[in-house]
Amino acid sequence: MEIVPISREHYTRMAELHCRGYTDDFLPNFGPKFLIALYEGMFASNLAFGYVGLIGDELVGFCIFTPDTSRLFRSTLKRKFFKLGWYAGLGVLRRPSLFLRTLETFLYESRTELEDVKAEILPWVVDPKYRRKGLGTQIWDACEQAMKRMGIKEYKLVPAFEKEASHNFFIKRGYELKGEFTFYGKKWHLFLAKLKDD
Repeated sequence: MEIVPISREHYTRMAELHCRGYTDDFLPNFGPKFLIALYEGMFASNLAFGYVGLIGDELVGFCIFTPDTSRLFRSTLKRKFFKLGWYAGLGVLRRPSLFLRTLETFLYESRTELEDVKAEILPWVVDPKYRRKGLGTQIWDACEQAMKRMGIKEYKLVPAFEKEASHNFFIKRGYELKGEFTFYGKKWHLFLAKLKDD
């Protein structure tokens, strides 16, 4: 597998994987076009970074991180407010129950706050047919190496409670469970990862 930095040409396939890999999550409910607009805004901010895994020409997984979640979300909304609002509005028209979840999104930072920890790994998605082969770990490790080069010493990650494989991965790597909370009607965990010097 080749691991390369995320670029614009990857957004469409990333959105497809995001929708398939997170079928029960909130953002994929708005569809691939919403996710593509989200990636456009995130990466245009210069506050989002990440890697994709490629087997031949096939994108099989990706991971996105930010050195500052709060600044990233504000910048992304400022850059893509109307486009994101349009696709979110269409999603709410199709499924009115998404309206309250959309408002709840603005509480994310208050639920995931860890004193002085701004960096966060955001989506980490591997194509289901390529899971449990170590490919996701390779992509994750590439993100951690990039964070170290940026001088990041620790970061947070927020997996949904029912994602048992992810939890096992985080526990094996020695990440510290700092809390849990309810968000979008589901239980979530808040982990802290400390990056070790090589």
